[in-house]
Amino acid sequence: MNTTWSDFIQTTESLYVSRSLRFRLDNKEVWLPLMKVSENMNVLEVGCAGGFLLHQLKQILPSISANGIDRDDNHINYARLKTSELGLDCKFAVGDAVSLPFDDNTFDLTFSHTVIEHVPPQLFLREQYRVLKPGGIITVMSTRHKLSLLPKNWHRTTQFDEAWKESQCFESSHSFEKYEMAEDAYYYELEKCGFKNVDIQFCTIVDYAPDNHSVTSEMAEKQIKANRLYALESIERALRNNPDCLSARERKRLEKLIDISFDERINKYRRGEKVCDIAASTVMFVTGRKGL
Repeated sequence: MNTTWSDFIQTTESLYVSRSLRFRLDNKEVWLPLMKVSENMNVLEVGCAGGFLLHQLKQILPSISANGIDRDDNHINYARLKTSELGLDCKFAVGDAVSLPFDDNTFDLTFSHTVIEHVPPQLFLREQYRVLKPGGIITVMSTRHKLSLLPKNWHRTTQFDEAWKESQCFESSHSFEKYEMAEDAYYYELEKCGFKNVDIQFCTIVDYAPDNHSVTSEMAEKQIKANRLYALESIERALRNNPDCLSARERKRLEKLIDISFDERINKYRRGEKVCDIAASTVMFVTGRKGL
């Protein structure tokens, strides 16, 4: 059983929540056309995490055959449970992105989101070329952090920064973002694997703006609570990477500071006090087509 990602990098729940704030039904006109998915396609998501994107696609385009694969067992268990709760027909399997358990020429579309940064790109792309049908489409999605705007909800303490410093660079030792590439490199990597008609597009999605007029009160509080979850989870991650980086007393103090900060933010929202904090994610969509 492999649970490295969900145990040490990001939990399945927070991944699902972050994608639910980004790829929403009310903004699907922004991101959906860039994925190149359409009705009746046989679709595979490589590195599907908890399955949120497949769940969205299946609700928008009911006739697609929705399949997901991920190395992390916790991700797949979560995806299957959520699929059952939603009453959707999506299939999920545990497997490796560079050794896909599917026959050649199986899918009309393969897609991924923030996966290629963590695996050898040629192995990753060639496997998808293999399982795509002739004329099939690959869509590689990558969040461009340098073009994104991060939220500011609580002020990190020196103690918190030290906890991360002492966590012995767990993510680096496990190839986290080891293979991140510049935008122009994607052209060459896809073409080397045989993909044609390579195209690169970008969209910027505002995924956190509680004070925006267009954001409902329900969504505003969901956004604030999601950032609370990310902050609390960051402490848990630091401790899993290095259990001795914080004492029980220090951990309790940090968690209290986070809760105070986010309670204050929610109360300000409910009182109508504008903070105007905002976050936006810029996502790159790289598409290519397998030759006929």
